[in-house]
Amino acid sequence: MNKLRILPLAFLLWPAFASAVCSPGQTCVVTSGTVVLDSPLGPIPLNFAGKDFSASGVLTEACCLVPYGLFFNFESDDFLESFFGSTDIPGGRPNLVQFELTVKGVPWGIPAGGDAVVGFFADLGIPAPAGNAFSVPFSFGGSFKGAPEPFAPGLGCDMLNCVTLDFSGGGILTYDVLDAGGGWSVVGQQTFTFAAVPEPATLSLLAVGLVGLAMRRKAVAALRTS
Repeated sequence: MNKLRILPLAFLLWPAFASAVCSPGQTCVVTSGTVVLDSPLGPIPLNFAGKDFSASGVLTEACCLVPYGLFFNFESDDFLESFFGSTDIPGGRPNLVQFELTVKGVPWGIPAGGDAVVGFFADLGIPAPAGNAFSVPFSFGGSFKGAPEPFAPGLGCDMLNCVTLDFSGGGILTYDVLDAGGGWSVVGQQTFTFAAVPEPATLSLLAVGLVGLAMRRKAVAALRTS
C-alpha cells in the first residue's frame, strides 16, 4: 500500500484512537510522558500515560542502537538513528527491571508468564555542527502481559488468565550536539516528550515502530519454541 495513502488515514483516525479506552481489544494510546536518556548504561527512568492509564518503569541500560556519546563528522557521516528499549530475548539479561501499570485506577502486576516491553525509534537525520539543539519526531511501541492486582503470590498467567495490552504513541525527541574537537561532534542528552497528537512524520515512524515490534515478537516466539 502506498505510504501517501496510509498517513492521511492514520492522521484522521488518530483522535479516535487517542480517545479510546485502554483495553485488550484496543490499543492504549500514549498522550503524555517524558523519558530522558543521558547515559546508555542507565538507569533510565520512564513514564507515560493516556486515557485511563499510566505507567512507569526503569531500564537498567538501553538496548540496541543508542547514539548518545556517538562521535560523527558532519561533512561525511550518514544518517543517524536512535532505537532503544527493553529486551526479553531468552538467554538474555532483562533490562526493564521495574514496570508499574495502572488502568482505571486499578494496579496491574506481572505474574509468572507475563512480561513488559517498550521501544523507542527516531531518525535523527544528519545533525548540523556542534552547539545546536535539534528536535525530531519519534515513535513508541510497547506491550504488557499481566493481570489486575491483587493476586496470590506464586500464581502465574496459566491460572490468572493474563491479558495483553498494547501501547503506541509518539512525540518530539530533543537532543544536543556537542563539539568533540578536530572537526568531530558528539550526540548528547536525548529527551523524549510524548505528544497528544503526533505530527504526520511521527505517524510514519509509528508505523515502522509497530512493524518492528511485531517482527520482534515473532522472533521471540520462535526462539521460545525452538
